[in-house]
Amino acid sequence: RHFTNSLLLAMSCSGVGSRVSKTDAQQLEERGWVVIDDFLPESLAASLRAEAVEFANSGRMPQHRFQFGSATFEKPNIFEADLHDSAMQETLPGFAELLFDDSLAVRLNELMPELRLERGPPAKSLKLQHNRGSGGCFPCHYDNAGRPSRRSVTCVVYLNPN
Repeated sequence: RHFTNSLLLAMSCSGVGSRVSKTDAQQLEERGWVVIDDFLPESLAASLRAEAVEFANSGRMPQHRFQFGSATFEKPNIFEADLHDSAMQETLPGFAELLFDDSLAVRLNELMPELRLERGPPAKSLKLQHNRGSGGCFPCHYDNAGRPSRRSVTCVVYLNPN
């Protein structure tokens, strides 16, 4: 899929876990991925989107940077807020609540106990990303390329209205 002006919420173990069914867990286990439409309740998604759009339009969302070897690079037209930053928690209170929400980890542990997902903010990452378009994209990559990463699950939630 191609998303222009998309707002992306990437959560490794956070969110509203009640939306994950046994069938979803089976598909995740069998295929390594699953798509869950309407993962967030509509009112929560709308509230988070409004918060994200306001922040993106403020010009204060940090440019996305990544390290390759010893060099640091910027991804053009991609901006990202890391909710482990206390300033971002203050600026984005709705997203900060998700950082402290363990319902997805709890639900996945119920359905897939072999994952042994940990709970609490240190066990997850939560990032809000704004892709402005104009060629901003990510190449195919692994979210867990090996140690020291212990990521087991990546949850990507698109907040686009349609």
